[in-house]
Order: sequence, then C-alpha cells, then structure tokens
Amino acid sequence: MPVPSFVSVEHNGVSSRLVVSLALLGALAGLFGLHSDAVAYTIVPDGNASDWNLNVPASPDTAHLYVDTSSRGTLVWADRGADERADLTFPDRDTEADIRTFAVTADANALYFLVAMDSTVVGVRPVQV
Repeated sequence: MPVPSFVSVEHNGVSSRLVVSLALLGALAGLFGLHSDAVAYTIVPDGNASDWNLNVPASPDTAHLYVDTSSRGTLVWADRGADERADLTFPDRDTEADIRTFAVTADANALYFLVAMDSTVVGVRPVQV
C-alpha cells in the first residue's frame, strides 16, 4: 500500500505539513482496489464513532490501513497534537481546530470520513471540515 507523502508549507512564517492529495487517493485505491484482504463496510453517519473500525497508530503523523478480523478495512491517520491552524483561533492558540484522528472507508455507495478534533466548542468559532 502506498505510504502518504508530505509537503512542507511555509505561510506567514508558520510551517505546517499537508498530506498530498494524490497520496491519499493512492492510499484509497490501495484500500479498496489493490488490497485483497480489506472489504468495504457501511458507516451510519449519526455522530457515533462506534461504527468505525479504528486502530489509531501509536506514532503521530502516521497512517496505516487497519483490517480487522472481519476483513473490514479503514485507513487511519494519527495527527500530531498542538499543530492546529492558527487562522481560526488567532491570537489564541486554542485546540478547537486541532485534528487528532482522520479516518476514511467506503462501501459500494458512499465514501465515509471521520475527523476527530482535540476539542470542539459549539457556536463560538465553528470548525468546518
């Protein structure tokens, strides 16, 4: 399975890492096309993460394809803490926009994404993904 690549970006003196879109697409292709052991499964989009087949990598800034004993495949990314975008929370360095876990899976009809933040405050500065 392809390993996600990273690009270092400098913006107003702040360095951040971005996952290259093509690497993510390649990982998805590996997840559902080339990896014969992983099968698609349906997620109920109700805000409950219990549908997800999550085994978050122990090391930050890494992704892996997790296949459980039922052969359900999920691409899971563990993000490094305290690296949120500053434009949403400036001048404060709150963790509202700090992504901790990103996961993707699919079935025959839909592509499902899970984005878990470090914390979210409803109403003040809504985070959009």
